[in-house]
Amino acid sequence: MLDDIKKLEKNSSKAIPNSTTTYINNIEELSKLFTRERLRLLNYLLNRFDSKKTITQISNDLKRKQEAVSRDINALTKNKIITKTKEKQSVFPKTSFKEIRILIKN
Repeated sequence: MLDDIKKLEKNSSKAIPNSTTTYINNIEELSKLFTRERLRLLNYLLNRFDSKKTITQISNDLKRKQEAVSRDINALTKNKIITKTKEKQSVFPKTSFKEIRILIKN
């Protein structure tokens, strides 16, 4: 990961392909992607990295509507922060990483 950060520091115009780095263009994108509820969801998933829970189970645990959790999972999946596996009709989201770090640099 440190190598990825060093590469980004040299050329911050794009993300590094095939790396663990996701590049966000500005603070507005950051705040749009990482809303309070999405951070809560990420924290939940990070603390249960090795467990397998469905979206319905997660929404019940977080006391949120299943549709809202599903929408947040889709947004985080689009940005490669969460991955989803499907077994029959159940979907199991999981964070792509065991930890997430945010580097803000001018």
